[in-house]
Amino acid sequence: MKDKNRLWIWISLSISIVIIIFYGTWYQVATWYGPSKTISELGDSFGYSNTLFSGLAFAVLIVTLFLQMKELELQRIELSSTREELEKSAKAQDATQKALNTQARILGKQALLTSYQSRYDAVQQMDSRELKYEEKLELSIKYLKLIELAAIELENEQGMFIEQTTIQKINEIKNEKIDLGRGNLFFF
Repeated sequence: MKDKNRLWIWISLSISIVIIIFYGTWYQVATWYGPSKTISELGDSFGYSNTLFSGLAFAVLIVTLFLQMKELELQRIELSSTREELEKSAKAQDATQKALNTQARILGKQALLTSYQSRYDAVQQMDSRELKYEEKLELSIKYLKLIELAAIELENEQGMFIEQTTIQKINEIKNEKIDLGRGNLFFF
């Protein structure tokens, strides 16, 4: 708002100066030389004011060039800061994409782990008529190994998100032996 008022003040002042100069020139010519007898004499009497305004126009042109240079410099600075912000945004987007990819891998490994645990539980639920003890033991070992591998992969994947104390507790639980009903055979 302040800049608009300042602009209107400069425009009004410039128009007033032009009117005063033209009126002063006409008055001076009329006083010194008397009234002009022909239109051409009247036009010739404004010759020095034409020179004055041509010089002022050239000066305004030079000032305009300097103002444009200043504006271009400000635009370069703005473009530079915009470029920096875009680079930061791109880095943040890359980080977000990596986190999403990691989360997808973790979810896949959790689903695989849950599948192995379900199969292990199913084997444990079978009685001796459905499965011999040796076969049950063999399948139990197989699924426990798969569960352990999936848990290790999942633990490694989640290691960047879990606090160290939580990892220590998981390792303690993992090192405890699990009873399958006929003695302590495996650890999880």
